[in-house]
Amino acid sequence: MHLNPTAEEWQVAKARSIFEEWPPSSARDLLALASVRSDYPDLRDAYKAATQGLYAHDVVFETARRLGFWDLKSKAESITYPIWQSLYPKVCREHASGAEFKTPKSRQLTYEHMPMSADSPMAEKVDTFLNEFKRKWS
Repeated sequence: MHLNPTAEEWQVAKARSIFEEWPPSSARDLLALASVRSDYPDLRDAYKAATQGLYAHDVVFETARRLGFWDLKSKAESITYPIWQSLYPKVCREHASGAEFKTPKSRQLTYEHMPMSADSPMAEKVDTFLNEFKRKWS
C-alpha cells in the first residue's frame, strides 16, 4: 500500500487496529490494515443479523453461540454489543487460521393439513362427538 491513504482508508485502518492484539508499530503497519480484504460479514451487520437469528456465515453463528443465543436476544445492546465486539474478531481469526465452524441445518418438519375422508375409521366418532357438542351448546 502507498503512504498517501484516503480518508476512508484511514478510517478502515483505525477501526481494524482497535481489534488487533497488539497496536501497529509503524505507520506502514497501520496502513496495511486498510488494505486487508475480509471474507467475513461486517462486525456491526453481523451483530444486527444475529440478534434476529440470521446467520449469513458460520463465524456469525459461532460468535452468537459463544455469546449466548438467549443473551443476544434478551439483553440490552449496551451489554451484548461490547462482548460481540471482542468475540467476533477472535472467531474470525480462528476461522482464518483453519478452525471449522458449522451452522446447523434446520430440521423443522413442514406442516401438512390432511382433511379426514368420509370413509376414515375415525369419521363416525368425530361426527358423533361434534353432534353431541352442537346439542350441548344449542
